[in-house]
Amino acid sequence: MIRFRSRGEAASDAQGCGGLIITKLPETEQHHPAWMAAVEALILVAETDGPTMFVRIGVMRALNHSKPAPKIAPQARASIQHRPMKDLV
Repeated sequence: MIRFRSRGEAASDAQGCGGLIITKLPETEQHHPAWMAAVEALILVAETDGPTMFVRIGVMRALNHSKPAPKIAPQARASIQHRPMKDLV
């Protein structure tokens, strides 16, 4: 039998899950702003039944916070051929 939870039950489960996630991290990681923002987003989405993409973005940023940003080489722009304007007379 499928049991649907009320919004309050879902929010309390997510808060417990967010607390479990943050307590499983090492002490130095727990206080890192990226992880705190990710867990805060998880709780906010659970309470307001919002879009989960914010949680995914927050967790991905937290997981990769110690890695340097990839260096993307600027692409060369195609040169524009300037032609002289013809006399309109």
